[in-house]
Amino acid sequence: MGVYSPEWVSPLASALPRLGLRSALVVHSQISSSEGVDELTVSGRNLVAGAGALEETSFPESCTEYGLAEAPLDALKGGEAEENLGILHSLSSGEASTPVEDTLCFNAGAALLACKKATGISDGIEKAREQVRSGQWEKWLSSFKNFHAKHS
Repeated sequence: MGVYSPEWVSPLASALPRLGLRSALVVHSQISSSEGVDELTVSGRNLVAGAGALEETSFPESCTEYGLAEAPLDALKGGEAEENLGILHSLSSGEASTPVEDTLCFNAGAALLACKKATGISDGIEKAREQVRSGQWEKWLSSFKNFHAKHS
């Protein structure tokens, strides 16, 4: 779960087990003293708090600790819907910028850890990267587009 403010990371992580969640992560990336985002990025200090089974786990703040290179937030920005769709397609062809792919895999890696499909965020990052590069990402994107077309 991503939160907009670093002050909410720990309180929400403490509350999630009371809602019945057995394993979860609450994340925030602090880009500057006045700017943050509600996801993990390669552009800032990442705050991660585990809940449930991950409560006692500590997580490094720097993306470099997970083998990812730092990049400015501008390297992650998209645009209008068509441009963003192009960025999503560029992921499976291997043409996406490294910061975009790394940030996507960083978040997916954390999600894989939370659902016990990875042994750690770094392991999850590699599993996510394999899926993106193998073409599975493009299959998922196609399914998502078909679902959206049928239900909108």
